[in-house]
Amino acid sequence: MSANTAWTTASFGSVVSVTGGTTYTIRVNLVVKTKSNSNTAVTLGVDNVVVNFASTGLAASAPGNTTNAQLDWTASTAGSGANGLHATTPYKVYRGTSSGAESFLVNTTTNSYLDSGTTGNTTYYYYVTDVDTASDESPSSTEVNILTRPNTSTVPTFTDVQNSSLTVSWTAPAGGSPNYTVYRALDSAGSPGTWGAIGATSGPPYLDSGLSASVKYWYGVGGYNATGEGASSTFSNTTTLAASTVSCSTAGSPSSFGALSTGSISTSSPNVTTTFSCTYAGGCTLSVKDGGNGTNPGLTTTPTYIIGSADSNFADTATLVAGITEGYGIQAVTTTAGSGGIVLVYTRYKQIGDAVGGLELTNQGLASSSVAITDREVAVTHKAAISGLTQAGSYQDVITYSCVGN
Repeated sequence: MSANTAWTTASFGSVVSVTGGTTYTIRVNLVVKTKSNSNTAVTLGVDNVVVNFASTGLAASAPGNTTNAQLDWTASTAGSGANGLHATTPYKVYRGTSSGAESFLVNTTTNSYLDSGTTGNTTYYYYVTDVDTASDESPSSTEVNILTRPNTSTVPTFTDVQNSSLTVSWTAPAGGSPNYTVYRALDSAGSPGTWGAIGATSGPPYLDSGLSASVKYWYGVGGYNATGEGASSTFSNTTTLAASTVSCSTAGSPSSFGALSTGSISTSSPNVTTTFSCTYAGGCTLSVKDGGNGTNPGLTTTPTYIIGSADSNFADTATLVAGITEGYGIQAVTTTAGSGGIVLVYTRYKQIGDAVGGLELTNQGLASSSVAITDREVAVTHKAAISGLTQAGSYQDVITYSCVGN
């Protein structure tokens, strides 16, 4: 304080800088005038003032696998002449979710505190104070903040499980998480084997592909933010489907037209029936391919001559007219045999009457299903027509049926 400051009012104040942990004595000198108009100095001791230290070294961290916040700071000691720390509640901790808006949280007995009442993926602000034996509280420490780790996600669930892929889903934890790591392990005698991170994502669902058929896999999910990863979810498992299969067999081949005539449309006998099955979730497709003469599709004879499919212009479809047009093609229908999904014939070959679908030198879709099927049948009828200009001869063709999973 300034010395020899005149004090002529009912109160007096002065702002000064002081050192924490130090006792200061305030003294007031009064000048009293006597009857003889002489001054007499009187010194009055007002009080001893103790200034406490603010807590120092406050740091916040986020322990792994939890949503907690850990606080640590330097243990406080009393300065010269100052009171010591309170015996049972030497420190106070303040907390808030925005800077400068902290409120009292708890008294502590040591210079550390684990705050377990926090929400995951949330930023908290803290400061601490000292409390002395007179229950006087020091100025606050420097403010610190910490972003807690994400909370635990729900147990993973599975959809669209196939023989080589599946979709993993989960529910975000309280407080959310900006990112997730998905973990996977092979089964080992009913328990997870060695875990490995297989991908990162901003949220569910997660498609895991490239898996093996008929294998049990374990999955776990852990959320992470800028601070780090939180605790992993409880593990769960599922088994991929068996490897998909497809098969097809053709009966009633070879078929024969007999002698071709300009007087009628010739129909092969017997019809060709193909039976096909598949375990593919997306079904399967039956295709047909024509040998022709190696250059164009159709019925051939020797010496070289071809009755084009579906007509002499090799159109996709044609309507045959006996004695007028020259052409060759097929019609296809499904039967009621077998089980599973519905088999649909492709429009090109879904013909009736004397209309036919043309064949190609490459595979053309004949019929297909959108789900797994067992022993479904497709019956094929071959039809041909000749004109008065068609070369006489014995005509033949090689047709190949094949099937693939979708």
